[in-house]
Amino acid sequence: MPVIPVHSNDALNNNNPGKQVLASIVSASAPANGVKIDLDGQVLVIGATAPGLTNLPPNTNVTHRRTGAAQAATLIPTTTPLANAQAVAVGANIVMTFSAPVSKGVGNLELFNVTTGTTIATVAVGSATVTVASNVVTYDPAANLPARSVIELRVDAGAFVLASDATVNSKRLVLRFTTA
Repeated sequence: MPVIPVHSNDALNNNNPGKQVLASIVSASAPANGVKIDLDGQVLVIGATAPGLTNLPPNTNVTHRRTGAAQAATLIPTTTPLANAQAVAVGANIVMTFSAPVSKGVGNLELFNVTTGTTIATVAVGSATVTVASNVVTYDPAANLPARSVIELRVDAGAFVLASDATVNSKRLVLRFTTA
């Protein structure tokens, strides 16, 4: 199972605690019997055939962790558009796909224009512009995004919870992409 540091100077060992995002495990279904990743002194143990951790943008704060494959697999979504995608349509919806059903928790989604340094919109996760269908969350911004801009979607930790166990919260997510 390939483990890739997010930053080129990151080491994946116990001498490097405190990095914001240490690694991304790139595999749709990796045989990971007992693989352990130490995040800030809290060990994440991935069980056999746990779906991989994918699409973790740099500088995403991982502040709350639970031990077990379910936490890693369920609450770190894959996204459309992908992190660092280019030429994203200004009218595109943002879709987060989790590996298990989720429901709305508490928190906000913020669209931020990195190019201009301004907030485009901040909506509560309970807003009608945020929909959940089983394991797929769709955010449909009220207006088109600005063209030719670097955009960040910032999702608060706890905005989504595991449908079968509301004590398992989503992590803070920062998704950056560029519009066409």
